[in-house]
Amino acid sequence: DNRRQQQQSGQSVTTAASSLTPSSFPEKDIREITKKGFTRERAIEELKSTDGDVTKALVTLITKSLTIYKQKD
Repeated sequence: DNRRQQQQSGQSVTTAASSLTPSSFPEKDIREITKKGFTRERAIEELKSTDGDVTKALVTLITKSLTIYKQKD
């Protein structure tokens, strides 16, 4: 479907453009998160969702990255 392809290509352009735009967060805060192994994009995304709180952003990212194993009964 041509419309779907246009939407998908528009989304990728938007994503690429947002990666290039400067962040409203201090570079040192972003760097603190990326030093822990997270991408710049994820760092900025989490900083947005935590109103710029680096500690909360890191805790959230680490929590999301954990895999919880279920015990077999």
